[in-house]
Amino acid sequence: MAICFQEYIVKIKWKHVYIIVIVACNNKIHILFLKGSAPSLWRGKGFPPKLDLTVVTEYKDLFSSLTSEITNVVPFINIILVGEAAAGKSSLVNTFATALDGGKTIKTICNSGPLSYGPGSLTSTNHIEALHIGENMLHVRLHDLPGIAHTTIVREDELNMVIDGKIKPNAKIQTALEMAQNKDILRENPKPADKMHCIIYVIRATFNTALDCHQSDSLKVLRNIRNKRKAEDDAIQFAIVTAIDEIGVNNYDMENAYNYPCIRPICDYVSRVLMLDPNRVIPVSNYFEEMSPTDAKNAMSLFALWKVCSAGQDYIKRNWGEKTIRADFHQ
Repeated sequence: MAICFQEYIVKIKWKHVYIIVIVACNNKIHILFLKGSAPSLWRGKGFPPKLDLTVVTEYKDLFSSLTSEITNVVPFINIILVGEAAAGKSSLVNTFATALDGGKTIKTICNSGPLSYGPGSLTSTNHIEALHIGENMLHVRLHDLPGIAHTTIVREDELNMVIDGKIKPNAKIQTALEMAQNKDILRENPKPADKMHCIIYVIRATFNTALDCHQSDSLKVLRNIRNKRKAEDDAIQFAIVTAIDEIGVNNYDMENAYNYPCIRPICDYVSRVLMLDPNRVIPVSNYFEEMSPTDAKNAMSLFALWKVCSAGQDYIKRNWGEKTIRADFHQ
């Protein structure tokens, strides 16, 4: 007898009930509620259960520690965003700025465009942006680079030059060979303050996870960068998964986004492929077509940005702060 299995997730008062519908050949339908078979909720350790104004207030207060120099040697946290073209890097910068501003309009400090604009990247330089909270500038610099695509020259060598601090801010990204020969944009001996202290791998939630790092050009580049920088004293690394509203998280229920089971497959995939701790893979939904900000998206982006900034702040203080380990410590 032929039997067809169909699976559904039903949401009842924000709780997910997992059911299997079995349709037999005699057209009888049997509905089973299997105990213990429900897909686990995604929410990682330390992630807020609800993204609301309370989270916004809590995390905005934390950013006050970043309104002064991190250390005398390294005053700013340098954070670089790398990823495929149209992954949402520039939109993510705009979303961060909007959440920190706390106003009634969505900030557009970076150019961004939808996937319908084509496979290319709207960014063409090592674009650097400052972030503000109220009237105060944060000692955080976001570096937004052209995305990895067949139509761009950004590959592993070019990205590594920027990560290592060899390319000056706002320089036009060229091939690694061209940049190495251009003394106007090249730093031959970058200082700790010039290097990237945090790397954010930006990956769109709709990325085809059926592709492995050998099939996907962009993922191969990200994987190689990650492999090169696995030492404990190397740059702190996170992945941010964008566009979770396109894989099943309801835009009108974004405050409960971290409880949606549909987030787990893509976050687990990114964690596994990039060899990152699961709690360093953070899902978000950027502002793009909204008319005004929401508490949920502000809370989500502030939470993600603080996880990166606090790790970067600790990294800088540990390596270039007043209590830096003496040179002869291991001798």
